[in-house]
Amino acid sequence: MELNQFLLYLSEWLGVIAVIWMASLRKSFKVKPLGFVYPRREGLVSLGLFALIMAFAFYYYSSMAKPADPVGLLWQRMTVAGISALPFILALLIRGQPLRSAGWDRALLGPSFRIGLALAFLTIFLRGKIYSLIDGVTQVEINALLALAVISLLEESIFRGYLQLRLSSWLGVRWGWLLTTLLFVLWQVPFVVAYPAKMPVILGVAAAQGLILGWLALKSGSVVAGIIYRTLSAWAGFLS
Repeated sequence: MELNQFLLYLSEWLGVIAVIWMASLRKSFKVKPLGFVYPRREGLVSLGLFALIMAFAFYYYSSMAKPADPVGLLWQRMTVAGISALPFILALLIRGQPLRSAGWDRALLGPSFRIGLALAFLTIFLRGKIYSLIDGVTQVEINALLALAVISLLEESIFRGYLQLRLSSWLGVRWGWLLTTLLFVLWQVPFVVAYPAKMPVILGVAAAQGLILGWLALKSGSVVAGIIYRTLSAWAGFLS
């Protein structure tokens, strides 16, 4: 990663942290941790489901050819995320658990949506992409935005929704947050194993982003803000 690119990421992360911290001072942004009747069992089920989708991701990426274009890679990742979300959806349905146990609490959607929009605008500004939007976007950039939105929705629902809530209930908020971040970093490995030279940078960025997204989910009680922020943060890299 070039120094200028690293500084852009760093300024974005610092800005996001500042916004989350200021928002967390408001009474309307106070969220009670979600508890489960059998937290240990929920945590073990979560780890089992993660092991299942990791095995699937390794199999899929090792057996499928890598598309040459960046958007093609996004569609491939979207396919993996979509299939990987199915076991978690089935787990919710079979066990009769509500959507709020996966980070989709209707009472918190409004505040989380607003903070997500604030973070998205901040990201576009700090990454210097305002004029790119003013000049108009190409069809390729629109396709990238759609794919990134779906990937973010699915993966944030899995990691910051299903996994983090259960691991935090079992291990405590701090350790649940950190373990979920570690799982999120490991989730990148099947995809980046084909690019060993880029692996340290990609995993480092994933670790920083995972910590921020996890903290945002803890403060907002919802995955919505993280979905919006992550989508626009990744999309900024596609804007010319």
